[in-house]
Amino acid sequence: NVHDIPIPEELVLSNGLKVLYYQNDNIPKLYVNLLLKFDSWYEPLETPGLCSILNAMLLEGTKKRSKKNLIEELEKHGVG
Repeated sequence: NVHDIPIPEELVLSNGLKVLYYQNDNIPKLYVNLLLKFDSWYEPLETPGLCSILNAMLLEGTKKRSKKNLIEELEKHGVG
């Protein structure tokens, strides 16, 4: 059935990151969806607001790349 959802295989990387994936040889495409336990629910009690601050700063730029440069680089690689 076209609407059957495949059961993913699981791989755990050396850094503990869990990767769920499945291969479909009929589609020449790679789709990546990254879900991290990065939310205020997971932050330590001694650092309230840390996730909110990091989230807001994530695309604000760095010493080497401006906000515009970061967004352009991500879009060039299909992110966004």
